[in-house]
Amino acid sequence: DVRFITQGCVRLRYCLAPDTTWSLPAPHQVGFAVSRRTGKAVERNRIKRCARERYRHVRVWLDQMLNDGGHQQCIIMVQFFGSFSDIHRAVDRDVDRALHQLGRRIVRSH
Repeated sequence: DVRFITQGCVRLRYCLAPDTTWSLPAPHQVGFAVSRRTGKAVERNRIKRCARERYRHVRVWLDQMLNDGGHQQCIIMVQFFGSFSDIHRAVDRDVDRALHQLGRRIVRSH
């Protein structure tokens, strides 16, 4: 059951499961993808680095939300589909908002 959250230039796809469904090495797995239409590889890699940094800041909080929500595992895919000029707005605001919205949905789903 894959669900998604869209915030500005970011689409976050996620799937929640109880502890016994998957054998993941961590409470959640996260992937980052950037459309080729965004720009050259250097620009796409910079966007992914910035998105990973924003995720790193909320990772512990997201772990807590998973435990509070009764879910033990989560697979998350963060997709960026804007232009390279949107990078600062998307990373600073949209990734952060999408991950916080995911945390609230996890707690509500319990």
